[in-house]
Amino acid sequence: MLAGVQILQFCGGPVPLNDYLQATLDAEINALGPATVHVVLADEQSLAAIGPDALSAPAARAAAEAGMGQARQEITALQAIWPSRTRPAACQ
Repeated sequence: MLAGVQILQFCGGPVPLNDYLQATLDAEINALGPATVHVVLADEQSLAAIGPDALSAPAARAAAEAGMGQARQEITALQAIWPSRTRPAACQ
């Protein structure tokens, strides 16, 4: 059984979650069965920083900073489904 799955939305650029994408996302979640799922979509600040072109070099820094800000907000929920494990000494 899957303990936790994270789904990140990326469709080649920032795309609002419309009916089609919501249905696709729901189907993917349902296909996972009893897995715990935490969906992360770009928040308003991230979308504003990214702008209309996800590949825009001038927007990259602001987009990365906004994404890191959102990640800090999501970390508690993600840690709940993906508890950290101690790394073997060889990997540190």
